[in-house]
Amino acid sequence: MTLSSRRILLVDDDEISRLVAAEILTHLGATVDLAAVPDDAMRLVGENRYDLIMLDLFMPNVNGIDLAGIMIALDGSLTEKITLLTAGGPDGSSPVPATRLHVFSKPLQADEVLDFLAATASGERYDVEVPAENPEYPKIDGIDIPIGIRNFMGLEQSYFATLSAFPEYSRKLLDDLTLNAAKSNTRECRRLAHSLKGSSAMIGALDIHALAKQIESSCTQSPAPGQNTDLFQRLEALIHRTNHSIEACITRQHRLFREF
Repeated sequence: MTLSSRRILLVDDDEISRLVAAEILTHLGATVDLAAVPDDAMRLVGENRYDLIMLDLFMPNVNGIDLAGIMIALDGSLTEKITLLTAGGPDGSSPVPATRLHVFSKPLQADEVLDFLAATASGERYDVEVPAENPEYPKIDGIDIPIGIRNFMGLEQSYFATLSAFPEYSRKLLDDLTLNAAKSNTRECRRLAHSLKGSSAMIGALDIHALAKQIESSCTQSPAPGQNTDLFQRLEALIHRTNHSIEACITRQHRLFREF
């Protein structure tokens, strides 16, 4: 089954998550609309008819479940079309609340999306082929490029374009995390760590992913995120080292970065 006739709305406050999911869904043939905030999502729902609506579970102000409820209250036909998307894992951090909505995990898996849509529509299976590992991948400190490429369904050009955006994205997120930790804003620290956990997993930054998951869990348990100074300092050093390696590779104009 292809997605050439499908229109999908993806709502996620995290920039990297939107980029990755949109690339995957577009590659499968879908028309994808993106929204970073609930107001934009509601406007788009009012203007268009969607085959699938994917809502990030953990967003500021209004979470995915609450936003789904608002949408369904306005249009009951959306009940079977709304799903959730989350980086929450089986380790217990940021558990998914009880819900009847289908939940997709980050990084988004194309096969899972296709299976979900195939359950409500007839058509042939669309087999996703991921190209073999390229031995010419550059060496980037802290990044497992083959894992990131697989998360992008083998779309090297899209992957390296997203990877090049990671330094600016991660620095801003780290600044926001540090600022909210100083204010003891546990909820926002947890949300930011959750976003970093998901985005870093998508690009193959496994060490950053593990540390972000640890910070997310720590913020869940501690009412004072400022007490996690050591974790924040380790994260800052790790992000700085990884970003420096990414930017050095871009400066060397590695072929794969030049192609996007």
